[in-house]
Amino acid sequence: MVSLLWSVLLLLCLDVSYAQQGTCKDGHCSNQPQASTVKASPRATFYQVQGDTCESIARSHGLSLQAFHRLNPGIKCSKLSIGQTVKVSGASATLKANTAVASTYEIIAYYPNWVLYQQTPDGQVPHIINDVDKITEINYAFSFISYDQTNQRWYLDFPDPWGEFALCNPDQIPYVECSDNDLPLPNSCADSTGTQRIVVAPFLGYLEPSGTCREASDSTCFNKGGAEGSDGTKVRCSTYIPNIQAVDSSYNYGVGQMNYILKKVKEDNGAVKNSISLGGWYDSNYFTSATNSTNMDKFMESVKAYMSILSFDNIDIDWEYPGFEHGNQPNPGDNTPPFGTPDDVYDCDKDVCKVDRSNDADQLKTLISRIRSEVTNSAGETPKITIAAPASAKMITKLDISGLCDLLDGVNIMTYDINGAFSAVTNHQSAIYPPEYEDKTCVDSAVTAFLDGGCPAEKIAIGVPFYGRVFAGVNDGSIPIGCGRTQAAVSEEGCWQIGASNGISVIKLEELNQPMPDTSTNLDCDTHVVQPGEIFCVCSKNVQCTDKHIVVSGDTCVNVATQYGLTLAQLQAFNPDTDCSALQIDYQLCVAGNIPPKFKSTRATDLPGLYQEFTQHNPTPEDAVKSYYHLVNDILPNGYTTHWDDTCKASYAYNEDQAVFISYDDTHAVQAKIEYVKRRGLRGVIIWMYSQDDQSGTLLNTIFDGLYPANSS
Repeated sequence: MVSLLWSVLLLLCLDVSYAQQGTCKDGHCSNQPQASTVKASPRATFYQVQGDTCESIARSHGLSLQAFHRLNPGIKCSKLSIGQTVKVSGASATLKANTAVASTYEIIAYYPNWVLYQQTPDGQVPHIINDVDKITEINYAFSFISYDQTNQRWYLDFPDPWGEFALCNPDQIPYVECSDNDLPLPNSCADSTGTQRIVVAPFLGYLEPSGTCREASDSTCFNKGGAEGSDGTKVRCSTYIPNIQAVDSSYNYGVGQMNYILKKVKEDNGAVKNSISLGGWYDSNYFTSATNSTNMDKFMESVKAYMSILSFDNIDIDWEYPGFEHGNQPNPGDNTPPFGTPDDVYDCDKDVCKVDRSNDADQLKTLISRIRSEVTNSAGETPKITIAAPASAKMITKLDISGLCDLLDGVNIMTYDINGAFSAVTNHQSAIYPPEYEDKTCVDSAVTAFLDGGCPAEKIAIGVPFYGRVFAGVNDGSIPIGCGRTQAAVSEEGCWQIGASNGISVIKLEELNQPMPDTSTNLDCDTHVVQPGEIFCVCSKNVQCTDKHIVVSGDTCVNVATQYGLTLAQLQAFNPDTDCSALQIDYQLCVAGNIPPKFKSTRATDLPGLYQEFTQHNPTPEDAVKSYYHLVNDILPNGYTTHWDDTCKASYAYNEDQAVFISYDDTHAVQAKIEYVKRRGLRGVIIWMYSQDDQSGTLLNTIFDGLYPANSS
């Protein structure tokens, strides 16, 4: 889900002017000379000083922050303690008493860097300052992984310099107060034309050994990750950050939405933490190469430079997924024919992958260990490390759960996108308990897998989607799932006549009507009396395959079936037209899917539209996903009814007239997830994504009120 403009990030949204001295991490006060009040985060596992920060003390005594640090060498602004004495030009100041809340839950909000291009109807990006006191951590997503072909090394790249670093023009985003955030460039240098810029590759802030600037050339970097920009073209990689003011003087250099998060939002709540999320869906393919034994040392140089310059507190690793490969995302130098798309994911233990990913699980642990031992943030602290973890069992089994959780501070399980327009039938995208049909993945199955694998509950957070997944062209339930054609009986017609007129036996007719259309009754021709006008399913539908195996040399139907835990009969049922005696290399065998007609109609139940076939399996991203804001304001009021599935603990909306089913979390579903977090003693919740809430912050408020009822207004 990515849409941006450029592929150079003008990162520096950092508090660069402080980073050189030791950035004040406890929050920044306002521009007034008196001390500011810094709110305490509900998830303050440290004690946040309320009212005093390095910056507020400095300003109240007429000092610059640099002068304050010269008077207090070695001071840790992120670790100010109550009653601590600091120097202020020969005098001293004592820090005020603290009334911070020490609590047990975390609320982590993902804030992607393409939010700027998904504005609300009033033309502004979401005003996170309004809600930051209800969030414990902001995961800013993403930093890309690109390859520097000149220096032959992988590095952390920036996808969108205009959005990240310059699109803070007061005419476009008036509440950001861009002019207050204009910052200098760290290690900036002049190119041969005299234009100032900062080099990104081989690592942020790089200068040649002579101290000169590396010449700008984005043609020397490589990234085929697949993310599309706002103009529909692929987001390109970057080796440098240009001087945007030189391009358009109406923009303030050193501002943009990354700096908005790192500095402006921090002013409002110094206790909120900021994480940078590395990778993401479109760049996960490159983790394998970047972190192998050949490239890891140089890649770590980029990670260290990134964290020392930008004022992110923590790191979130979004590797989707170890042991899997996205299609059509080649490595540098790979000129072999591509297969698949970036949205296709192949299991490298079962399919042919272009890169050896058998060591991914160990490389992930090594990356975490190296970050833990080598990386400090701009405040000189070791960052907290989390991962965005899969919910699906086939992805989870690739991980050393116990080993990972020993190394990590938190595991953010992505318990959303479980079902969608890519599924065979309508279903819940984020159910707490398993659906009756199709993919049984759910919140509980994912959490249980991590707990059983040895991960402590207090490290686990579950996902709450702030959006809905749309299924269009939904069968209303009058045709059983898996039925290709129905027929109405005429007078004095029985099972034999109905079957014979369609070339099927009575036994086959009974199989096709388990249950019968429009009823919940299984057809038994020995006892059933056919009624005129009664509807029968008379033709099965082709198998809908959800997972395939690519045949390699030596494969037989028997060993493929065994590899996937199937009987030979089951494999043959998935592949009715396949001749097992004549398998061809590269032939695709279906190894999972829907063998009709095993599903029931829900037309006569209180859950209409659920578990039904639908026709639009390849919608545009805009049609497949709708934000909660868009749902409650523009869609649901137009003939939709929201239903509650008490078995799965999940909500969905259905419009029978329009034949549209939308799986989304309403407040009831969110409350159920909060109760689940409490009951299982989990760390908290992650939100994908913050910007999709409605104008009243309904879903965030539901989360906060559920986790912190005593703090609710």
